[in-house]
Amino acid sequence: MRDWKAQPFRNSLSALASRRALEKIVQELEDQLEERRVEALAKGILQGASGMTEEQAHAHLRTLSRRSRKPLKDVALDLIQNRTA
Repeated sequence: MRDWKAQPFRNSLSALASRRALEKIVQELEDQLEERRVEALAKGILQGASGMTEEQAHAHLRTLSRRSRKPLKDVALDLIQNRTA
């Protein structure tokens, strides 16, 4: 008899867990999109400033990332901030 009373509560918990999982996925996708935007802008700066191709600019950013032991996004942000400062 008690099971029918608990069912709405279980459904609510399940819905809440699903919503939180979806919110986490959305946040991860937004973070990935922002990372791509930042990297694209940094590559564009490198291409314009030194005539690199997109592939060369990406390889340069990867090299800087490895040498500095920083994520590529952070290297790209540093480059953008230094160019606009």
